[in-house]
Formats: sequence, structure tokens, C-alpha cells
Amino acid sequence: MRRPAPVRGPAYTVTLANTPAVIGLSARTARTVFTSWGVPVRSSTLDAVVLVVTELTVNTVRHARSSHLALTFAMTDDHLDISVHDEDPHLPAPARPRPAPGAGYGLAVIAELADDFGGHLSAGHDPGGNGKFVRVLLPWSPP
Repeated sequence: MRRPAPVRGPAYTVTLANTPAVIGLSARTARTVFTSWGVPVRSSTLDAVVLVVTELTVNTVRHARSSHLALTFAMTDDHLDISVHDEDPHLPAPARPRPAPGAGYGLAVIAELADDFGGHLSAGHDPGGNGKFVRVLLPWSPP
């Protein structure tokens, strides 16, 4: 399974079965990885990372026709990079505004969250033609 090219700095990729059980595991993994890289445990940045990872994983479990997904976490001097890759070639529908709080629309939640933090969401086909990725970059400045 191919993924977006990693950025400079530490990076971590894990490939997991695309099942509901992966949702909690992905959030715990993100928390562990990013705190080991210096993101403070009690911070809005880490909370945003965990929410982004959870929503990306939920969307993949619900919508991707793929037996596995790959989560990639990376860090540069000024960004946290979060991406999920799956083998389903169909890109997610564009993010739509949520009709009410808690009503779903995972990509809209992710796009809003990224925007609130000065980051952005992108999606595309795997360069090798094997699936797609959804990626979120969040600005980061070490404490």
C-alpha cells in the first residue's frame, strides 16, 4: 500500500485492518506518537490531532471499500502532518457544512478544525494508482 511521501522530520506509519476496532486504536496511537515527539499531553493541539485522526478513521471505516488503511503521522519544524490512505480509489465527497452540531459530516468537521488551527485538508489519488489519501496539515510550533 502506497502513501503520500513523508515530510522531513520524524514520521510513523502503521497499517491496520479497516474495521471499527481501529477507531480507538488510531486515536491512542496518534496520542502516543505525537506526545513522544514533544506535543504537550494537555494541549489543544493534541486534542485537535486526536479528533482529526478519529474522524479520518471513522470516515474510512464507514465509506472506504478497503481491507486495510495506513495512518501516517509526521512532524516538521512548523507542521504536524496526519494522513490516512486506503485502497478505495473513490475520493471522498467534498466537505459540506454541517446542518447541526454533532450531525456528522466528518470531512466538514475536519476541514473546519484544520481551518480553525490555520491548517488545511487535502485529498487525492495515490500516485501509484492504488487508492487514495486524505491529509491534514496543522501548524505547529514546539513549546
